[in-house]
Amino acid sequence: MNRLNDEELDKALRDTLHGQLDEVLLKKDFEQKVLERIVNKESRISQEVQKLQPQLQKRSRKGKWAAFTLGSQRVIGLSIGAVAMLIGLVILGVLRPERSLPLSSASHSADSKIGVLRATLAPIAVENVEVISGAAPLEQSGANQEAHGQAQKIVALSKQLLTVQAQLYNASGLPISGKDLQGMLFVLRQPSELSPVQESDWEYFVNGPNDMILPHRSVSWSFTLNPTPTFAHLRNHTVHLVWFLRHTNNAFPSLTMGTLPISTSDIRESVIGMGGANVQFLRITARLTNRGVVPWNPRSALAMLFFDRQAGVALFSRKTYKYFDDVTPLAGSSTSLAPGQSMTATFDIVGVPDTDMRQLPLHILLVARDQVGA
Repeated sequence: MNRLNDEELDKALRDTLHGQLDEVLLKKDFEQKVLERIVNKESRISQEVQKLQPQLQKRSRKGKWAAFTLGSQRVIGLSIGAVAMLIGLVILGVLRPERSLPLSSASHSADSKIGVLRATLAPIAVENVEVISGAAPLEQSGANQEAHGQAQKIVALSKQLLTVQAQLYNASGLPISGKDLQGMLFVLRQPSELSPVQESDWEYFVNGPNDMILPHRSVSWSFTLNPTPTFAHLRNHTVHLVWFLRHTNNAFPSLTMGTLPISTSDIRESVIGMGGANVQFLRITARLTNRGVVPWNPRSALAMLFFDRQAGVALFSRKTYKYFDDVTPLAGSSTSLAPGQSMTATFDIVGVPDTDMRQLPLHILLVARDQVGA
């Protein structure tokens, strides 16, 4: 797989963004942080990835996963992880330099807690998965996208948009509303199983369709990847899609996520930049403590961050803003956390237009990468 050095990556990022937006201005230190994090992630990716071969995975209607290996001629290609790019890009509008914005922060409860989510797997099989060029018409499947009466704004890190299309088949004897479905979509380097998710993979929370899915019937669904990955080539990339019910239902199997013996406390949020439409660039820090009996590597976990729009709502509700991110130790911290020891981790997200994310209750769920998809 081709690798980009700092200069090439910087040029590719700038050329792509300038081709997508009329004006892009990056705060110097913010941009440098993004580039450093991208390069650091790339340096950790095994050279064995170069040897991987495209592989088409099929799942029966009884399976809970559907996989589609992207063809090398379908779209342009990749070099960086989604989470790293999401740090420095805004979903709506253009990036602006932070001039007079003071460092603004908010603190949440210092109580130490381990977040656990028991999620019900939806009886939905994913069929006929394909990836096409261009955006889906009137696509509203992004979990954090609001209907503002405006056309969807895509952050395109390549000059070609990518849309995942699929048929969702209801394998149960009960009708299921698409609005009751919470999806997770993964674009993976490994063409085998979903587990474990790698740091270079791209993860998205997605909504279900607006339609009712009748028993043993299918409906069409699509999602335009936002932001769009910038692929160097498409070989060895697999799309996985799994659906959960937004509320627990004992009639169907469940998956308990967040069982790591790692507690979070002293959560702090700082606005480190602003974008168009009053979008906040948010840096979140949290104190992580190893409550287990063996050392823990933070890179072995994937973080899910949920912001409540209303008090008391379920994490998978449409009333939460949802994000994936890597667990990144604060600069200078150890990459291994011994039992009983604590460290500070950082998470970087792009907020929602006209929303002060610091005013919303925040939940951080840590999931073992080898558990996702289990």
